[in-house]
Amino acid sequence: MTDDESTSAASDEEVTIQDKPSPNHELAMMNKGESQNRWHGLIILTLMFLMSCFFSTRTGQPSPASANAPETEFSSARAMSILVEIARQAHPPGSPEHERVRGYLVDRLTTLGLDPEIQTSTSSFQRRTMARTATVRNVIARLPGTASTGAILITAHYDSRGLAVGAGDDGTGVVSILETLRAIQTGPPLRNDVIVLFTDAEELGLLGARAFVNEHPWMEDIQLVLSFEMRGGGGPVIMVETAEDNGWIIDALQASDQYPFANAMAYEVYQRMPNDTDFTPFKEAGKQGLNFAAIDKGHVYHQQYDTPENLSESTLQHHGLHALHVLRYLGDQDLVNVNAPDVVYFSMPALGLFVYQVTWVKWISAGLIILLILALLAVHRSSVRLSGALIGAGISIVGASLSFGFALLLLNWLPR
Repeated sequence: MTDDESTSAASDEEVTIQDKPSPNHELAMMNKGESQNRWHGLIILTLMFLMSCFFSTRTGQPSPASANAPETEFSSARAMSILVEIARQAHPPGSPEHERVRGYLVDRLTTLGLDPEIQTSTSSFQRRTMARTATVRNVIARLPGTASTGAILITAHYDSRGLAVGAGDDGTGVVSILETLRAIQTGPPLRNDVIVLFTDAEELGLLGARAFVNEHPWMEDIQLVLSFEMRGGGGPVIMVETAEDNGWIIDALQASDQYPFANAMAYEVYQRMPNDTDFTPFKEAGKQGLNFAAIDKGHVYHQQYDTPENLSESTLQHHGLHALHVLRYLGDQDLVNVNAPDVVYFSMPALGLFVYQVTWVKWISAGLIILLILALLAVHRSSVRLSGALIGAGISIVGASLSFGFALLLLNWLPR
């Protein structure tokens, strides 16, 4: 080998050696990558923590209000002071305690400046092999508006099950209405009439509500119905039911309710369950409206544990704010036409109620499919295996579907 060849070979070897990263360089690059990953992880954890703090303070359920709250606002403390008088003990239809509660409601409405009446009727209910008939006594009052375009009915039932004290079901609805009426009357008068209906014998088959729908002359004046129910003793108060052509009333809910909790999917599920409330006869009669209920702490439902002590005051406050804000808004609207095409709606913590037309669904679905395709392409170009991503997505979808189906199965097994 000549000197030139030796020099050239040495140069090539030098280049080769220089081109090969040193172990120290590789270690430095690995440490740099790990450091970047740690920073990325820290940033993600920080964002998740901040989002958790933000959403936990706005779960859609308000805090209780004290008895010193402004007179124009709803106070769960003031409502609770009424509830302890109503829910002393079980008050099923026909019992002496039931009669006492009815008299107490008449006195409260009279104190609010209204002129309550008792609708006495014999009402019947039949389903398959079951039939019930009872004499019902509904407590009714009317708050006149300044230039009414239709009446708004606000209703809850005042009877309880045989052994249930009835603080949640449905003392909560009753006292929410009473405290709402008090707050309404401290402000300017509403444009539209408000009809108050405390129904009797709901627990026997909606007998009081059926008697009102079938017989009372004020039924013709009603444009909207706001019904307040309970299936437990706590949790957020959900708008569980509306009627067909709900576009107008859902828009009104979005505009008025500060703590909306509603979902069109939940309503579709609810319709397929064997549940009825006092809203049912009005809906069957073609009336538009909203039905509110809370379902947490279900172990107290229709039990002797359904007492004021076991009731969540946050739930009571939520009931009352629904009633007050929605009634104030609707009380000043034109109620000549309260029907519009159905809409899709859902609520999100801190962000409120989202509403869009049913016709948008196909475009939203198309957009989601495009996003899925783009995500799969991005995965394909990255170091993540496409098959693994597809398997993970499939497991998530199947798991969510099974959970949803199992929940529906359990709900269908729950006694009414």
